[in-house]
Amino acid sequence: MPRDSVAELSQMILSHPGFADASRRYAVEYTQWREQLGMLNKVIANAARLRILENLIYLHTVRFEDEGRRGASFERIAELSGFTDQIGTRAVRTLLRIAQIGGLVVGGRDAEDGRLRVYQPTETLMAHAREYAVIILRPLDYVFAHLRISEQMAHDPAYYSYVVSAFGRVYVAMGMRTSKTSDPFRDLMRLEGASPILVTVLDCHFQGRDIPAAPEFARRFLVSQSQARAVLKAAEAQGLIRSGPRGRLIDAKPLEKAMFGAYARFLAFAAINGFGVNSPGVA
Repeated sequence: MPRDSVAELSQMILSHPGFADASRRYAVEYTQWREQLGMLNKVIANAARLRILENLIYLHTVRFEDEGRRGASFERIAELSGFTDQIGTRAVRTLLRIAQIGGLVVGGRDAEDGRLRVYQPTETLMAHAREYAVIILRPLDYVFAHLRISEQMAHDPAYYSYVVSAFGRVYVAMGMRTSKTSDPFRDLMRLEGASPILVTVLDCHFQGRDIPAAPEFARRFLVSQSQARAVLKAAEAQGLIRSGPRGRLIDAKPLEKAMFGAYARFLAFAAINGFGVNSPGVA
């Protein structure tokens, strides 16, 4: 997957006339989805935890022609999580324990090697993951309407598994190492509660509303009030937002540019590796 292909397609997505509306819809749907998760928000409290669960699903789903299904053992989950996002083994172990308590993951034996203990996603986790995939990939419908991505994803679990396997094959076989160079925005998004809080701020920006108070963030996304304030303070320190007294939102254009630039790059990666888009405008 050449980097220039992803960069070129991401620019096409950003400039597409429907992407602005698609992004605003994503902001609404994502925050609603996070709020409906209730206590499960604590399981995916930060980007690392979400990433570990994604890697577990990839390893559970993907098959290679020369070795069949590899299975999601602790060692493989930790290796992939460390390789892609520099996530440590302690964080992986903690997340797996919390996910088991939350009914999202169960332990078992590898189907092709009974000696190997593996972690398997429950139907609950797979249902949540498919809902999330529909929300996050829906903007591609505006760019590649003929692919009917969100429709197929929502109504055909087998199609979802096929797409996840395609993503997983790339991550597992090629690796998608995150750059070790300093990236303040990426670090900001890794803070606990950052994703739903900052997407909510964007929704406020689009709707012309003030930023909710910390107690509301705590109620909606089960993040501490002090952490909600810390996320907003960090975003302001980076110049991504400007706010006034009582949560008045003065500007969030830099946040919009940073977040949806990263979002477009993810969508470009997904289009190329999950849906067979070879170059901008060609599926």
